[in-house]
Amino acid sequence: MVKIEYLGHSSFKINNEDYSVVFDPYENGSVNGWLFPKNLSANLVLASHDHRDHNARQYISLIQSNKTLDYKECLLPHDHEKGAKRSLVYGRIFTLGGFSFAHLGDVGDTSPLTLFDSFKGADVLFIPINGYYTISAKEAKTIVDYIKPKLVVPMHYQTKNPPAGYPDNWQIDIFKKLFPNYLKVSSSVVEVTPELFLHNALIFNT
Repeated sequence: MVKIEYLGHSSFKINNEDYSVVFDPYENGSVNGWLFPKNLSANLVLASHDHRDHNARQYISLIQSNKTLDYKECLLPHDHEKGAKRSLVYGRIFTLGGFSFAHLGDVGDTSPLTLFDSFKGADVLFIPINGYYTISAKEAKTIVDYIKPKLVVPMHYQTKNPPAGYPDNWQIDIFKKLFPNYLKVSSSVVEVTPELFLHNALIFNT
């Protein structure tokens, strides 16, 4: 049983019975309206880059394990200037519990699309849609059409419930129009099942 837990902003915990990994924990005060969950533990923490809203590794209690997670990482631009403005970020892909997951961090450009070859065919793709600090919802659609994941999970967007995130002119509303077969869930935790892939996108409560 594999579960995805939404921790806010661009942060997620993915785990099964044997292993757990947290992506991009954010420092309290770095993202409007979000407070990182307390007393969180995991076997591994992966930060896409060292900005405060993605690198709060100190909030996670690490659990030692005799298992390891084999993941692949690729550098991606954080902006439309090949990283000259905001540097580079790591995108990562791995398999856990029979499902493959890809997290693109704060990717800020779609060009060239060959940058995303390593992520092709991922079962679940976590992709930002802010439109200022990252790519927009429309740019995310371009990448999704190239990678062709089974399920897309948007991140790094402004939310209404709770009121949180960086202002982005409600990119999530644009995302919903681009991915009309989305599933919206009120829980912060979702189990990954084949039935979940009947939808093309998963949106946590906004």
